[in-house]
Amino acid sequence: MFRATEALDIIDQVLTDSKIEPTDRVAATRDAIAELVHRRATALDSLIKANAALDADIDSLALHVVTGQLTPAEVVSRLSEAGRRDERAFTSLKNKTGHAFDREAEFELRKLGDALVYDVLAPWSERIITDLTEVADVVVEHGHRSAPQPDRHQPAYDRATELVAELHKVWVTTAALRGRGILTSDDALDPRLYAFEAPHKLADLSTEHREVWWSCYAVVNGAKPRIRSLDQIGAARAA
Repeated sequence: MFRATEALDIIDQVLTDSKIEPTDRVAATRDAIAELVHRRATALDSLIKANAALDADIDSLALHVVTGQLTPAEVVSRLSEAGRRDERAFTSLKNKTGHAFDREAEFELRKLGDALVYDVLAPWSERIITDLTEVADVVVEHGHRSAPQPDRHQPAYDRATELVAELHKVWVTTAALRGRGILTSDDALDPRLYAFEAPHKLADLSTEHREVWWSCYAVVNGAKPRIRSLDQIGAARAA
């Protein structure tokens, strides 16, 4: 389980990095989690203030005993009526209250689940691939470059480098969400299928360290890089 604030950070970070306008369901989930974060903070703040007020009341009651205005038995009676709890019980109450809000926020994020693929991650990757397609041929044709070269092809390499870095961010983000159980997954599945429709058309892994060339080759050779959900992979295999 993660905190409500963490759930909000997760969805906000994905939206910020992707620059994708959230769909209604993504926006609704984000707003629901933000509301839970606000209510959590308010509830915990109220508990802390109420506990502090009760502590102040105890100081006052102690003074009344000293001055003879109240007997010890009357003080105990008032504390009982006020529902006085010890610090351990108060800490438990505070923790359980926070955890209850955290569970609700996590539930909202997990309920959104693979909609993050359809509404944010896939469109993000498609935008990158569309742009990468425009320069991938140049990179594949002229090969890997370990350093910039002063020729007319360098701008294509520079643009490809930027796009591949962003594509990797999509892959890392998606893998992290899947690893935390926010996106559905199947451990028996080839993990490359989440990122490529035809992973058998990828270049040999021995060339993977040439990140820009390797990714461009995937585009040109028909590996069809894109972000897919478990359901989409299953449907494609059944077709």
